[in-house]
Parts: sequence; C-alpha cells; structure tokens
Amino acid sequence: MEITKEQIQQVENYLDKKGLHYVDVRLEILDHIILDIEAEMNQETNFNDAFYL
Repeated sequence: MEITKEQIQQVENYLDKKGLHYVDVRLEILDHIILDIEAEMNQETNFNDAFYL
C-alpha cells in the first residue's frame, strides 16, 4: 500500500523536528522511512502505527 502526500508531509515534518537538513542524507532517510512504513502497511498496520514503529 502506498502512503499519501499528506502522510509523506508528516514524515518530512518529523525530519524537520529532528533537525535533518542535509539534502542528500534527508532524501535517503525519507526514502527508507517511507519504504518501511509501506511494508508495515502491507501487513495490515495503519499509517500511524507503522510510523511509530
């Protein structure tokens, strides 16, 4: 299951709060987090629980 643009924005806001501003590193981490969230959501986990994990 793919996450929505709003959910991606929520992940980006989280990275902002953590102070992650280096573009290359930020994009890599964002990609990994999104892939992990989608994998969890494929296991019938909702977005909020998957994001927490």
